[in-house]
Amino acid sequence: MLIGRPLSSFRYIRTHGWKIFFEQLRHRIATRRGERMFGVSTEGYHTNIELGFPNPDSSDYAALGYEHILPALAAIPFSPGDVVFFDYGAGKGRPMVCAAAFPYRKVLGIEISPELAAIARQNFAVMKQRRVEQVEIVTADAATFPLPDDVNVILLFNPFVGETLRAVITRIRESYERSPRDIFVIAFNQGEFDRLVSRERWLRKTNHDEFRAYYRAKAY
Repeated sequence: MLIGRPLSSFRYIRTHGWKIFFEQLRHRIATRRGERMFGVSTEGYHTNIELGFPNPDSSDYAALGYEHILPALAAIPFSPGDVVFFDYGAGKGRPMVCAAAFPYRKVLGIEISPELAAIARQNFAVMKQRRVEQVEIVTADAATFPLPDDVNVILLFNPFVGETLRAVITRIRESYERSPRDIFVIAFNQGEFDRLVSRERWLRKTNHDEFRAYYRAKAY
């Protein structure tokens, strides 16, 4: 769908309907506004094969919409100065860029693709409205990476499923057990995450909507 081209828009509406048309229109407007506001470049679609990581558990790269990230960050139940934010599957860094515009304590992330991680680091270097001094992205396999024990907000935009996601949940639980604390998890496209944590007693869903679910682990 091409905004500003009536014929293309009409064809898109006939194929997908008005609801999807307006969702895509809203997404494109939000993307342009967000990229311009922060001075970054996070758009694009890249397959795992293209990036050299043909892991069947991993999702291809496509950035989460600004229109979804910012409301999710607004739902974090901690004082901004206490937040240590961690993004699994950080890609080109869009959620981390948004988080770095808040006065959080730290903004961290992990990305297995060196190519995408390098783009993310460049985005952090040039972004406007940055309010967090410590912003770091690690290039590593999330399945084996130990979650830092001061992280208390975690975001997952469906970066992987299956055994990789199961391993990541184990890494989160291990960090929680090493250092019991209040942890807030934001999961988009949360069906697989829901299934894997359904029997976990340490983590409970607190709320959900059409796009995301919120979970919390508390240190009693």
